[in-house]
Amino acid sequence: MRLSKKGITPVVAVAILIAITVALVAAIAAVSSTAPTNRPAPIATFSAEASVSEGIYIYHEGGDSLYGGDIRIQTYIPSGLYQGSTYEIPSNKITNLRTGASAYSGNIQPGDTLKVSNFYDAFYYKSDWGIYYAPSVGEQFYIEIIHKPTDKLIARVVVTVAP
Repeated sequence: MRLSKKGITPVVAVAILIAITVALVAAIAAVSSTAPTNRPAPIATFSAEASVSEGIYIYHEGGDSLYGGDIRIQTYIPSGLYQGSTYEIPSNKITNLRTGASAYSGNIQPGDTLKVSNFYDAFYYKSDWGIYYAPSVGEQFYIEIIHKPTDKLIARVVVTVAP
C-alpha cells in the first residue's frame, strides 16, 4: 500500500502563508506602536546668581514647569584658566527650596528657586591635585539646563562670580 503525498503540499503552503501574514502584521504593529514621539523641549526662562560665600541660586522666571527627572543642570566655563570645563551638578548638591528635595525630583515650577549651597559643588574637582575647576571671583560661567529626552538646551544663563 502506497501513501499519496499530493494532499500535503497545499496544506503546508497555506500554513506557511498564514505564518508569514501573522509575522508581517506583528512586525507592522510593533513598528507603528514604538514610533518615536517628536515632542518639543519645554520652554522656560531662568536667571541665576553665584557667590563663593553664599552658593548658587537658580531662579525659574517663567514658562513651562519642568519635571526634574527630565533635566540636566550643568556648568560650563567659557574662558579663563579652566576654559571648556563642563560639569553636571549632582542631584544631592542642588535643592529646590520650595520642596526641600533634590531639583532632579518632582516638578520645577515658575517661581521656584534652586540652590547649590556650596559654590564649588557645581564644578569639577580634581582630587589628585586638590583643586576645583571653578571660575574665580569676577569671572563668568554658564549654567545650562538641558532637556534629557530631546537633548535640547532649555536655558543658558551667564553668571558672574561674586565674592
